[in-house]
Amino acid sequence: MNQGFSKFVNYALRVIFSIIAVGVVGMLGMYMFFQNSIVNIPLIAVYVCFTLLFIYALRKKIDCKIILGVIIAGGFLLRIMWCFSIKNYPASDYKTIYDSAQLFLQGNKSMFFGTSYFARFPHLIIFVMYVASVIKMFGSQSLIVLKLINVIFSTISIYMIYLIAEEIFKDKKKSMVTVFIAALFPASIIYTAVYCTENIAILFYLISVYIFVLVMNNKKNDKYLILSGLMLLIGHLFRMAAQVVICAYILYILIYFRKKVKEKAKCIVYVTASFIIPLIIVGNVLVYTGITDTKIWSGKEPAITSVLKGSNLKSAGKWNEEDAKFIENNLGDTEKLKSRSKEIIIERYTSASPFEITKFIVTKVVSQWFQGDFGGSYWAQLDTKNDDMIIDMVNKGAVWNQVFYLVIFGMTLIGLFRSREYLSNKIINLLYIIFCGYGLLFLIIESQARYGFIVSWLFVLLPATFMKNNKQPLL
Repeated sequence: MNQGFSKFVNYALRVIFSIIAVGVVGMLGMYMFFQNSIVNIPLIAVYVCFTLLFIYALRKKIDCKIILGVIIAGGFLLRIMWCFSIKNYPASDYKTIYDSAQLFLQGNKSMFFGTSYFARFPHLIIFVMYVASVIKMFGSQSLIVLKLINVIFSTISIYMIYLIAEEIFKDKKKSMVTVFIAALFPASIIYTAVYCTENIAILFYLISVYIFVLVMNNKKNDKYLILSGLMLLIGHLFRMAAQVVICAYILYILIYFRKKVKEKAKCIVYVTASFIIPLIIVGNVLVYTGITDTKIWSGKEPAITSVLKGSNLKSAGKWNEEDAKFIENNLGDTEKLKSRSKEIIIERYTSASPFEITKFIVTKVVSQWFQGDFGGSYWAQLDTKNDDMIIDMVNKGAVWNQVFYLVIFGMTLIGLFRSREYLSNKIINLLYIIFCGYGLLFLIIESQARYGFIVSWLFVLLPATFMKNNKQPLL
């Protein structure tokens, strides 16, 4: 059964990734020939130098612990250099979060009630409170501290990527290449300058995945799944998209974990209960203490509205004024908004021709995953003056970022054709299942490039499937 499921997922991803790869190449062409983006020679030189030093270290068989330390230190340095090369302020949704955090410290909680912004999207309340705590402790320096925390969390994530790779691939060279990619991955560097939830959430997602893999490899007791669920829950409180990972865990346990049915059921209870029960407790505490009148998992704007925006063929499933106005006009009547949204969604999909639906699906899938920095440059530089930037990544970094992404995406695609990887090493299928889950989610809901950043670490781990095993001992 597990081999059949593995092949099904693998073959499906071959088709999907091949289509996306065309989009990745097309995006690179657009940057080079239509947007006249500049090829940033100094930026490329930095990456080339890092790469040459890395290759030299591997060939000279320098102690892997030293290489690992240098890579992580280099990743930290790159993040610091970029993050503080731009004097940017929170913009758009992030400005709303920052301003609301300041109001919260003044005792104003109106933004959490009724049909206000955070009552509509209560999953952001925890992040508002996190930002408020940083403002309270550091005052006028809070933006610098928020960036510094982003850098620290992103750097620790590099090490977590290494640990996960070591446990999944059990190959020294693959682990070192993976951590090298993680340190230089443009999206994770660029997003450190964005005041977004993912910078905190990703680390906890990775810790959860690492613990889960340890248990699946029988290196930790099944009860460690409770810790895995708790870590994932913390990440979920910052970026509420971890339900996909929970579903992937359940699928993996059912299909691949070699235990009796009773043991599998117990494992599923461990990881789901430790995720769901604390979530319910936190949601109810926020209501009972009067911080909000809304459960963090159920906003005044129902989740179906994101599906509504995601079903708009004219806007390719992206945010659009037509649906936004409809939602605003019906916020006062939740049931009407739900039912009418369902009717519109059904009408859109049933009235369109099969060709239009196919074109829409392909366009939406490609546009979600074809951008090398997952929209990070745009969000980092939004509303920022040129004088406040040393490096203009939107116009002078896009080409290189896309080239880097094209290389690792190509490695991932080729890795899908190495059947030994996913048939003999079952745990790799967890990564594929997680991607499939997010792929389906983003196909259904409103499409935005930044949404994919929460799971961008998959594109750091999966390129290792391109390489053959060298069976060298681990550190």
